[in-house]
Amino acid sequence: MTKILRFTIPSAVAALLGLATAPAQAANVNYIGCGASATFCTLPQLFAGGSITVDEDMDGTIDKTFDKWMKTGTWTPPSGLQVTAFGAPLLAGLDFTTTNGWTTPPSFTNQFLFNITTASNLELKPTFKIDLLTSNASGTSIVSVSGNSAMVMNPGGPLTVNASFAGSPGMVNLALMGSTFSFPPLPPGTASIRNFQLTFTQRSRVPEPGTVVGLLAVGGLGLAMKRRQKDS
Repeated sequence: MTKILRFTIPSAVAALLGLATAPAQAANVNYIGCGASATFCTLPQLFAGGSITVDEDMDGTIDKTFDKWMKTGTWTPPSGLQVTAFGAPLLAGLDFTTTNGWTTPPSFTNQFLFNITTASNLELKPTFKIDLLTSNASGTSIVSVSGNSAMVMNPGGPLTVNASFAGSPGMVNLALMGSTFSFPPLPPGTASIRNFQLTFTQRSRVPEPGTVVGLLAVGGLGLAMKRRQKDS
């Protein structure tokens, strides 16, 4: 009589092997130091010690923390500015939205930085993405967002760029700038930034699926040899 052996792959191993089939869930985001039951932070709240955390896969572990916010230059913030976070497994980001916009004229320069920290089982990839989502520029005006020396511009430049981490691996140095030039008889023009996003990805520090398969195979071979020695 043939005996049928049944076994179940543990969920953790299944996930490592890429066999997990559970649908992705929305990330769990916490706004710390930004008011009770906050759904966003303002930059003044973040500069005062606030932070944002993201549990990307909703497993109860904080995967990413955005903290240590600091002004590093001149500051002319727009009203109604909200900083929110989003995420999915191995991805998280920040969304900066304002109702009135960083607007020129007059010219403006806003500079600030923050740190990004990942969970101990994750490591950041060396670049992050900057998307200039809602902006406009006309006449002789221009606006831009720079992150760690990479720049997105309107007009005359890309609306999405990849920036690298420099210095501290988790430090992001942002600069928002807008200028209006006077070139008669051209009109002075206007420009505004109302929404931009930063997206950060990372990889797991756990072994690659191929490595896990190899370890399982070696382990199974070892058990088989041990049983054979015992039987003999």
